[in-house]
Amino acid sequence: MDVFTDKCTGVQFCMKTGNHSAEKILEEGITDHALIDWCKQFISKDSVFVDIGAHIGKYSIILGKECKEVYAFEPEKSNFDCLSIGLSVNNMYNVKAEKVALGEEEGNVKIKRYSEDGTDCTVLQLDCLLYTSPSPR
Repeated sequence: MDVFTDKCTGVQFCMKTGNHSAEKILEEGITDHALIDWCKQFISKDSVFVDIGAHIGKYSIILGKECKEVYAFEPEKSNFDCLSIGLSVNNMYNVKAEKVALGEEEGNVKIKRYSEDGTDCTVLQLDCLLYTSPSPR
């Protein structure tokens, strides 16, 4: 894992390097700039943003600078480690990161990683903590 400065935003992120996806990000900058900019219209300094599947924290870190509080959820270990490092190097004290998956049932889940950079993961079976919200009565 390496810390790098994004060419487009000047923000620092952490990422597992040594793969095609990482090399592209290092060369061209992080993806999702248009969507992150679109999200900015919906937040203010009093807003709370929720980042589900936070990956390395692109949304959490950039939008966290624009709002009051961020809740970031990332269950995959190496992604969560990079998210935590990114939050630390950017002094993002208003972001609360949790290493959990969110879903319909409470229990443990196994995460299957499909891509080298961790952007494509899915839940297979029980193996990591899964939180659910209470059902309305």
